[in-house]
Amino acid sequence: MMLRVENLVTRFHTYDGVVRALEGVSFEVREGEIFGLVGETGCGKSVTTYSTLRLLPSTGRVHSGRITLAGESLLDASESRMREVRGGEIAMIFQDPLSALNPVMRVGDQIAEAVQLHDDLPDAEAVAARVEEVLGQVRMPDPAGATRAFPHELSGGMQQRVMIAMALAGRPKLLIADEPTTALDVTIQSQVLQLLRQLKQEAGLTVLLITHDLGVVAELCDRVAVMYAGTIVETAPVEELFSDPKHPYTQGLLAALPGASGMLAPVPGRVPDLLAPPSGCRFNPRCPLAVDRCREEPPALRGEARQVACHEVEP
Repeated sequence: MMLRVENLVTRFHTYDGVVRALEGVSFEVREGEIFGLVGETGCGKSVTTYSTLRLLPSTGRVHSGRITLAGESLLDASESRMREVRGGEIAMIFQDPLSALNPVMRVGDQIAEAVQLHDDLPDAEAVAARVEEVLGQVRMPDPAGATRAFPHELSGGMQQRVMIAMALAGRPKLLIADEPTTALDVTIQSQVLQLLRQLKQEAGLTVLLITHDLGVVAELCDRVAVMYAGTIVETAPVEELFSDPKHPYTQGLLAALPGASGMLAPVPGRVPDLLAPPSGCRFNPRCPLAVDRCREEPPALRGEARQVACHEVEP
């Protein structure tokens, strides 16, 4: 197993109170797969990745749980070991490449920093060759010319290719892609998704894809976990999730997609305030299947290949 997250609980201590951002999050990412973590804005997707990399802000803290990368506990690792893990074993690409790249450094110099940090190469010539190699891996037109460009001189799609090249520079085991296509137009989105698929096939790359876009999940992922209000409500192979959603929230998400009629069926109610989330199942105030037990007892994820966190539904 490449990445295993077990019963992860993360809190943010703010002036308004304690934000219960993650409550018992559990999922597994298998080696060589593209695993999707999908949910609406604010459900805890990015907090999960920052907890995994131990990059939470000063107000955030992992209260309990276990995170292992290829069997190694990340929550117990020293800070020096985590510096090796970040970029070297787990790399991350972000949704807005222009804000993630340094505007006053040439692209080649930025990638070279990542190469030198994680690769023991003998001289500057070898570093430059490695920079052009990773730019070639991401299908950058004219890799040598791209190294001399500043970020603003590149299109949005090319900027995202640079971010992916920087991520690959450390030869990571796992790539976390946090909404990698959100800031791109539809045509460029398709090119970036195709690139991630090719990297998986050619280099055996394992990808954790963070997204709110079910269309991206359907096109790219092998398996998917659905998040709601800091909890995982369902995990399944992508084909099964779309053909036969089990959890009421997953059913609501898919029903809210525009169909042939063009009519939308919104999920009733509102997302809970995580300063004071509802007791029991966090979806219970909006759930058509809710019973008294749902309001008192948080459901556990049940099942093997397919898992559902619901008292009223069988996996």
